[in-house]
Amino acid sequence: MIDVAEAFEDLTQEVTLKRKTAGSRDIDGNWVDGIETLTTFKAVVQSLTADERLVLPEAVRTKETIKIHTKTELLTSNESTSIDADIIVFNNLEWQINQVFNRSNIGGYYKAIGVRK
Repeated sequence: MIDVAEAFEDLTQEVTLKRKTAGSRDIDGNWVDGIETLTTFKAVVQSLTADERLVLPEAVRTKETIKIHTKTELLTSNESTSIDADIIVFNNLEWQINQVFNRSNIGGYYKAIGVRK
């Protein structure tokens, strides 16, 4: 296995991660959002290439996007567990994680696509 995580160190920057716990219904049936936590992690953040944009769903393709390479696992939304997608704060803008590619077994990192909120 090639571990490219060490190569990230020279290119990484601190990025803020907003993550919510699963929401739930209270005893009256009203929806209660999950609790949001803020943490920081190191990542390489770049623009998507033209080829990477082409494989995005059409509704996302026209929006501003970034790609994030990190050793930190990032999460997309999950309807079955009522968990919202992670939000990344980069350059004072919020980016919702839309796709995650788990490369932890072949390179020691995750690649994610963020869509500007």
